[in-house]
Amino acid sequence: MRRIPLYALTCAALLAVAGCITYEQHTKFDEDGSGRVVVDTWVDYFGEEGEDGEEAAAAEPELEISEEMGPAFASLEGVTVEENWIKMEGEGEERVEHTRLILAFDDVDKLNGHGIFEDQAMTFEKKGKKFIFTQTITHEAEEKEEESSPESEELARALFEGYTFTYSVVMPGKIVETNGTTGEDGRTVTWEWPLYEFTQQEEIVMTATSKK
Repeated sequence: MRRIPLYALTCAALLAVAGCITYEQHTKFDEDGSGRVVVDTWVDYFGEEGEDGEEAAAAEPELEISEEMGPAFASLEGVTVEENWIKMEGEGEERVEHTRLILAFDDVDKLNGHGIFEDQAMTFEKKGKKFIFTQTITHEAEEKEEESSPESEELARALFEGYTFTYSVVMPGKIVETNGTTGEDGRTVTWEWPLYEFTQQEEIVMTATSKK
């Protein structure tokens, strides 16, 4: 099975990925700042060529250990890798590689600077009866030789169509302020961008405040 490079799962290197990616990250916090984060990625699968130049047979859709997602966190004190796998899904042109990583943590600060969180650090703090969450995603600015034409922008949008980046957080207490979309339960906030729009932003800041 073709392995997904770790850099392909970080926001800063999205445009270097051969193929498009759908990314979902769901985080839940307890009052003491501990919690759990689930990261899912789906990357287009184009097959592999054998020595004779012909495409190799498609891998069976069985679970395998992801060799790059889990080890970056396995040695961190206060962080437990609960799930860490990769498998094939779909058929034909719809075939994708689905990678999942589930981490339990006693302090979210211990995740920052490691693996996929290097460029999307999270903070969680308690102030009185309020709980404040922030996640900041940073992209390296790309040098542009000339202004993009409407045609090239339209082509880029078409290439990335159907791929999204989605983040959500479940907070202790009721959401009282956020720049995302609050769910019906009053505790969950979601942010979502089409892939093209996501890659055009050098910095994204997600905030949510809840109150017991």
